[in-house]
Amino acid sequence: MAVVYEIVFSLKEKIALFSIVVPVYNGQKYLQECINSILQQSYQNFELILVEDCSQDDSLNICRNFAKKSDRIKIIEHRINQGLSQSRVDGLEYSTSPWVIFMDDDDLMSPYLLEYYSRYIDDENIDIICGHAYYAFDDDASHVKLEYETDVSETIISGRELAQNILDPKLRMCAIWGKAYRRNLFEKVDYKGKIKIESPYCFFEDSYIVPQVVCHSNKVMVLDVYSVVYRMTANSTSKNNQNMKYTLSQYYMGKYMLNFLKQENLEFNYGIFISSYALLVVKLWYFWERINDNGKIKNRKALFTDYCDLYNQVKISGKASSLTYFNLFFFRKAPYLWKLTIGNLWFQILPKFQRVQQGIRKFRSNKYY
Repeated sequence: MAVVYEIVFSLKEKIALFSIVVPVYNGQKYLQECINSILQQSYQNFELILVEDCSQDDSLNICRNFAKKSDRIKIIEHRINQGLSQSRVDGLEYSTSPWVIFMDDDDLMSPYLLEYYSRYIDDENIDIICGHAYYAFDDDASHVKLEYETDVSETIISGRELAQNILDPKLRMCAIWGKAYRRNLFEKVDYKGKIKIESPYCFFEDSYIVPQVVCHSNKVMVLDVYSVVYRMTANSTSKNNQNMKYTLSQYYMGKYMLNFLKQENLEFNYGIFISSYALLVVKLWYFWERINDNGKIKNRKALFTDYCDLYNQVKISGKASSLTYFNLFFFRKAPYLWKLTIGNLWFQILPKFQRVQQGIRKFRSNKYY
């Protein structure tokens, strides 16, 4: 249940063209930077909705202090912790603008993001506007200065065409933050309730919601300009790959994604995704195998049955790389031998080297693509 703490918005009696939704949870370290980057936009026709999700630090007081100083800010307080997904849903429900932008509470918005995006909001054919994200570690993000670009290259692509390549990691289109969406797009997709019932750990809803929104959009405007500074921290959701609840969330999101790809006949994406999803099922099996819990035995057996069906579909699709196919084949034939060899290497040894490598990269540079 959500309670609106304060709604103060006048903007000289004009209707805001952008609603910026920021879920807030234990974000006091970077929250002020995030809010300031939004309030300091060169284009000022917007409302800012802060969804405070029962933080245990000083985040709520920070939100309240900003709300006292700016009539653009709404605050939504949760009585109990609802999670990132529900926070975004509540922010969307209380938004009043025709365009909606989602941001994380530790990221930074380019001072010119709304100015860039506002150039295209009157084009009735364009439903989504996006730029690029500048990736930076921790405090390094605070020192990134995004200059104004006078000559911005633009690419218009149909929603359906983009949906065919939505899983291309180079595009990073599955992330929901930093893009401007026509608010009515979300009326066409399942963005609340259903997923959370199935998965109590809903952390990767981007991967399910964004492809639906893109598929239902008419045109997408892609700008060749940095619009957001994405802060990579130790606590970032996307970095908690070894955590069981995150793996479970990915598993549930993957099931929905497979059904969606089938329903929309996105064959290219389906062939690519099914390989990665099969690897995810293997990962979940590995985690459950390492837990000495009799209750997980039944789960592992059912999971392995699901995997065998996925493996057959991977063979039919022919989209898996040679290395991925070998990994899946090995697990299919000898799961426990796979666990002792590749499994332990994959989930126990490699992560340690990756943390060392990440530290070296952080030392050398703060710019990532």
